[in-house]
Order: sequence, then structure tokens, then C-alpha cells
Amino acid sequence: MKILLITPSFLPQIGGLEIAVHNLANAWIDLGHSVLVANLLSGHPVHPEAKYKVTKIKALRGGDAFGWHKFPWKVLMQRQLTKIIHSYCPDYISGHFAYPVGIWLGNLSPAIPWSITCHARDIQVLPKENYGYRLQFDIDNLLYNALSSATRVIVLSQNIKEIVIKELRVPARLIVQIPNGADLRLKKNKVPLDVKSQFKIPSNANYLLSVGTNYSAKAFQIALKAFSKIAPSFPDTYYLFLGKNTSNLIHMAHSLGIQDRIRTCERLEGQELWAVFQQASLFVSSSRIEGFPLVGAEAVMAGLPLVMTDCPGNRDVIQHGENGLLCRVDDADDLAEKIALILSNKKTMKKYSDRSKQLSLHYEWREIARNYLESMGF
Repeated sequence: MKILLITPSFLPQIGGLEIAVHNLANAWIDLGHSVLVANLLSGHPVHPEAKYKVTKIKALRGGDAFGWHKFPWKVLMQRQLTKIIHSYCPDYISGHFAYPVGIWLGNLSPAIPWSITCHARDIQVLPKENYGYRLQFDIDNLLYNALSSATRVIVLSQNIKEIVIKELRVPARLIVQIPNGADLRLKKNKVPLDVKSQFKIPSNANYLLSVGTNYSAKAFQIALKAFSKIAPSFPDTYYLFLGKNTSNLIHMAHSLGIQDRIRTCERLEGQELWAVFQQASLFVSSSRIEGFPLVGAEAVMAGLPLVMTDCPGNRDVIQHGENGLLCRVDDADDLAEKIALILSNKKTMKKYSDRSKQLSLHYEWREIARNYLESMGF
């Protein structure tokens, strides 16, 4: 089968949802299909393990500010997508991000089966954080028309499903919930890298792990405050923040008096990233909103116990009391209490870790790739 995968941005060496699309494309290749990734950023594969082909869609500047769904941006995009479809002749189109790709495809109304995957910011909104394209643009009717014309609408989480049905009024019969996955090698390939030595953490200590770009929706400042409350009681515990702009947290760590226990790293890839997950003691998410946290799936694949805020997206990763604990959003005291409960009880930590290992079966990319195709009737 020939699959055309369309996504706005695609530089999967960075991570996040782009690495999810990369892994999905590779999984389809492993299942014996051909995949072409069309995107706005790159005309060639940038990941060293990419097995798929890539083509670039030329973009006019200003789409992010004025709207990719408006003239002249949408006309240019739709013309190029039409040419790509006619040239590649796919059997199935897998579009990613309801805005703008879903709107482009909805306007084109391809004659072949197509799906659109709703990820996060394209559907969700968080007014306090000015989060979500639906706050930036008046696009609800456009999204309704586009999603209602798709063969299938893939949603990553229960929250996104509820929004698509209740707020955008898309028929429930079109919707299939399929989560993000995680690299199976996180579980199967133990990396010999000494993470503690690399980050100057004592060999007899352990560390908490949070991963993601440091911006307001991740609420890493709340995680720092929570750690400052328990740090005196757990002198052998450190905290590693991994992701873009996490070095900006050091100033706050100084103000809280915990700078000697905080480690940051702007970016890691491949085996180094796997090692960081594998050797952590506990994964922490302080987020205010998530579509479906890829890093949460990676933590589960690595067999980590979890402490996560009770926010959209996080609820789909964690089973409270089974593989970790939920805490209230923006509540540093509650987050600190939940972290301390797990760190202070080795039996509980092992129980949650074992359960994560069991749940990791849900996040194998080949199975997720099969689910996409089965939802389309292939």
C-alpha cells in the first residue's frame, strides 16, 4: 500500500509530535507499505533512521500570523497537495493536525480514503495560557466541515475526543481513539551510558525526570517549587529537566535554594535519551494541558512510575494508584506530596514500575500503525 503522510512541520531530530509522525511512518514501512511524508520544512529525510521518502511543500511567509486557512496561503497549499496526490497516487492519506492540514484536505475532498489526526493545539484550548489555534483564529466551522468530510478522525486522547464531538459537533461514528507510541528500544535495549556521571549526579543518588520544552503549559516552575518542598527530606534525590529552554529554570532554582540539586539539558537524542529515561527513578509531569504526552508514553515504555497532573492528556497515560499518582494542576503542595509518597516507599515504586512495564504493550508503534489501517478498513 502507498501511504501519503501530510504534516505541517517535520524535523524529527528535535522530538515531540514530529518524532511521533516519524515513528508512525517507519512502522508502516516495517509492515511492508510505502510512505511519502509531505511537509513544510524539509525536502529530504533528516532523521538517520528514516526509512520513508520526504517531499517539501513550499510555503508563503505569514501563514502562522494571518492564517493558513486564508487566501492566498490555502490556495497555494491545496494546489501543491493536489499535485503531490496526483503524482504519488496514494491508497491512503494520513493527515496530521486538524489545523491546518485537516482544513486543506477537507477543501480538497480527496476521492481516496483519508484520515486526520488531531494532536493538541489544533483542537484544545487553554485561555489562561493563550493556548490553541481556535483561540487565535475563528475556525470552528471550518474544522467541523473538514473533520466531518474525513473518512476517519483519529484522536489521541479522551479529552480531544470529547472536544471534537461536543464542541465541533463531528459525528461520533467517524472518530477513533489511538494514542501516541514510544520506541520499543526504550524497554528492550539497555544503554550502558552512565547518566549520573554525565550530569554530575552522585552514583548513590537517584533523579526525577521531566521532559519537554519549557513554556507555560508545561508548568515546570510548579515542579521546581514542589521539589524544593521535599528536597530536604530526600537528600540523595536530584531533578533532571530535559528539553528546550530548560536552562532558564536555573535562576528560579537559585531563588529556591535547590540549585545544587537541579540539572538541565536542552536536547538529547537516540540512545542518550533512552538512557536518561531508563535510569530515572520517577517521571514527573506538571503540565496544565496535553494532547497525549509522547514523553509520558516513553516513560511508561521505560517502566517508570509516574506522577502527573490531572490534566487533559495526562489522564490517558496514567492509571491512578496503578502505575503512578495524579495530582492537582498548579498545586505544588499536592505534587510534592505525591512525589514524596512514591520516593519513600520502595514497594510502591516497584509496583508502579511493574505496572508501567505491563502497560507499555499499548504503545508499540507497529501496533499503533496497524490500528490506523484497521480503522480505515484496510
